[in-house]
Amino acid sequence: MCELFILVFACVFICALQNSPKRGYKKSKRNSDNSDSDNSDDEGAARKKKEATKNTDEKAERAEPSSGLKVKKERETEERSPSKLLQPKWRSRLLSSAARPADRDKPGWDKEHMQNVALTKTPEVNVVLTGDSIIKGLSRYSWIWKKYFAPLKSLNFGIGGDRTQHVLWRLQNGELECDPKVIVILCGTNNVDKNGASEIAQGILAIVDFIRNKKPKVNIVVCGILPRDLHPSSRRDKIEDVNEELFEYISFSEELRDENVFFLPPEKGWTIKGDMLDESLYFTDHLHLVEDGDEKLAKSIVRLVKELLEADETEGDNSVSPKKQIKVHKSSFCFQLDLPAEATDVTI
Repeated sequence: MCELFILVFACVFICALQNSPKRGYKKSKRNSDNSDSDNSDDEGAARKKKEATKNTDEKAERAEPSSGLKVKKERETEERSPSKLLQPKWRSRLLSSAARPADRDKPGWDKEHMQNVALTKTPEVNVVLTGDSIIKGLSRYSWIWKKYFAPLKSLNFGIGGDRTQHVLWRLQNGELECDPKVIVILCGTNNVDKNGASEIAQGILAIVDFIRNKKPKVNIVVCGILPRDLHPSSRRDKIEDVNEELFEYISFSEELRDENVFFLPPEKGWTIKGDMLDESLYFTDHLHLVEDGDEKLAKSIVRLVKELLEADETEGDNSVSPKKQIKVHKSSFCFQLDLPAEATDVTI
């Protein structure tokens, strides 16, 4: 019996040994990630590395659009920031054609220029108006000139068809040889079909730069370009962009905000309901001004010019510069006008 018992026990033991690898395999499979075996460590490390790489790639992929969006937002913020407007990119670029002085190959143009140069010898000149046909038109009707500008001892150096580069050339070649207290600039509409908005602004500010260098104490009034075209148009939009850029730079830039440079926006009333041009102020070309239009523009210019002339007389009598007050007032006025919707210019 004892031998039989031992035999049965041995058989049971052998069967147990035969089944043990299967159970061991299951255990190994369950715990392979935590196993101490070299194979499991390599596989786990490889898997972890693969997963880590995959996670990193996924994060990178998720980050790219996020970063791209962030960059885009930063660019948009930069473009909208005042500093961007106050220091336009073109101030450090090569000059556009609108800012490079040039004369004109037009019959009679040289003669008009030389007549202007001769007028600079006029004694006691307080105001010089320079620009294109819109400025020239202010002396078209003698009664307007006599009523608004003659009493201020003014000279009119407007020449029809001039672009910014032509006005700059004329000033550099003899038309600034007098000593006015105020210089009024109105030009740029003739550049609209040939230059971008920033290029036109650059051309107008090139004129401002030259005057400031030659006549540091003179007051400079930059008139916003008047609206043109009967209905809203791409040219009208470009003019509004020019005026907005000039306003921002002249009123708030570190370079000009404390200088005697003033932006005069077009007053309300040049357009009517539906943003159509007020035809009662323009000739049928929807560019040049008729008598009522000239008087409207004259009133606007003379109002500011008189303020500046009076400020020159009282300069030093007040703790706060009168001209500084005028500049702040004009800046607020521009905002009230909703400048981008009201600005524009005319000529040719």
